[in-house]
Amino acid sequence: MSKLLSLLSIQQVKKTNQKYRVQQQLINCDLNLSDLLLNEDLQLKVAYFGFAARVNSGGDRRKTLCETPNYIAPDVLAKKRHSFEVDVWSIGCILAF
Repeated sequence: MSKLLSLLSIQQVKKTNQKYRVQQQLINCDLNLSDLLLNEDLQLKVAYFGFAARVNSGGDRRKTLCETPNYIAPDVLAKKRHSFEVDVWSIGCILAF
C-alpha cells in the first residue's frame, strides 16, 4: 500500500477526480483508497461508483449518508446537503492515510 501511495501525487488524484466529475457530473460519495487503481502507465483510475449520484449542476446538492466511515466528510456526518466537496474531503483522507 505504501508503494501505491508513493506513486500518487495530489495533482494526479485531483486531475482524475475532476475528470470523471466534469465528464459525468457525478459525485462518487464513497471514494476511498481501495477504489483507486493504477494501470500499466501509472495512470490513476477510479474503480467503484456504487454510491455515485448524478448532479445537474454545481448547485445541485444531495443528502445521503453513504460514505466509508474513515473517509466521511463532516457535511455528510452533520446530515447537511452536499455535493462535490465530499469527494474532495475523501481525497484528502486518502492522501493522509
